[in-house]
Amino acid sequence: SYQFNVGADMAFWNNRIQLSASYYRYLSKGTLTDVTLPPSLGYTTYRENLGEVENKGYDLDMRITLWKQRNSWVNLILSGVYNKNTLKKISNSLKAWNEEQDRSTEEDWNSQEVTTPKVRYIEGESINTIWGLPSLGINPANGKEIFVALDGSKIDEYQVSEIQPIGCTDPKLEGNLGLDAGWKGLQLSVYFRYRIGGELYNETLVNRIENADKRYNTDRRVLEARWTNPGDITFFKDVKDETYTRPTSRFVVDYNYLQLTSLNLSYDFPDKLVKRIGMENLRLSFSMNDVFQASSVKQERGLDYPFARAFRTSLRVIF
Repeated sequence: SYQFNVGADMAFWNNRIQLSASYYRYLSKGTLTDVTLPPSLGYTTYRENLGEVENKGYDLDMRITLWKQRNSWVNLILSGVYNKNTLKKISNSLKAWNEEQDRSTEEDWNSQEVTTPKVRYIEGESINTIWGLPSLGINPANGKEIFVALDGSKIDEYQVSEIQPIGCTDPKLEGNLGLDAGWKGLQLSVYFRYRIGGELYNETLVNRIENADKRYNTDRRVLEARWTNPGDITFFKDVKDETYTRPTSRFVVDYNYLQLTSLNLSYDFPDKLVKRIGMENLRLSFSMNDVFQASSVKQERGLDYPFARAFRTSLRVIF
């Protein structure tokens, strides 16, 4: 592992603004990774020597004191990380694995209901690249999807030989935001997590709309939002088309979110009042986890609820 890191720690205005920033580059040789296998083989992954992987980027941490008095304060906390992942060189065994994947993909997709992008290890690409066919959408004339081949031509049939990068899950920036405040025994802390950039393959939307079995209870969009007649402008293909939708850029979406991960509120009763009733300390607390999430990707409901909230209250008494 070859590592390069340069950074700086700075403080301004009597430490009211504290800043830590760094740039890094890590080059790892002989990296081990989990290679995915079909479940029919009896186990889903095995360890393989990947080759050379480069990670480079920067991280930033900032703390700003907006207000500070004897018994009151307001602090703002901000952090951000950007990382670019690149597969610089792959081992001979992975080259052979890629070739085997290319040979077997056509047969697998014709015989199995494979609807998610397969993992591919290609030099110059990120390990988190999404592979499939670029899409121009649904043809209003016949309800079929229009794909783009490697040479830029338009095709209306899915061809495994034309698979190419259609997105990447690596975010442009992710990190945390926080607010820490206090006033005469009352304390509040709020923490957010955010993500900007990167894509997501919306597998849930694929399986619950276009690949849903219409003989059973399904999402109403299976019948109401799909192409039915010539001239229809729709996102989903012909409702009568029973072929399975393969990985396509039509379902690659920008993935940005803001999550309120935790909220804590507490109050320490005044010492004079507490000691008057024979106590040393009395604190009342309230906290919430996973309060809300705002996302560019709609959280489709599946068999389980995608987002759960937790509430907790406590009373601490010290004699």
